[in-house]
Amino acid sequence: MRIRLRGSLAHFQPDLHPAHGPQVWPWWRLVSLGLVRLDVAKPSMAWRLWVYTRWGAGYGDFVLDRRKLVAA
Repeated sequence: MRIRLRGSLAHFQPDLHPAHGPQVWPWWRLVSLGLVRLDVAKPSMAWRLWVYTRWGAGYGDFVLDRRKLVAA
């Protein structure tokens, strides 16, 4: 079993800002989180945590790789 972590802050760039969320938020709300299950081959599992802000968005992936490793 292996655990892999990866992420991206690319959506903080001006040309990649999300077109949803912050435009309709109340003035006091600065951050929102969204947890999404990713579709990966069984028996592995993966989730993505999105972090939306008024200034952009980023995400982090958590992948639990439960495939059997075969020694060659």
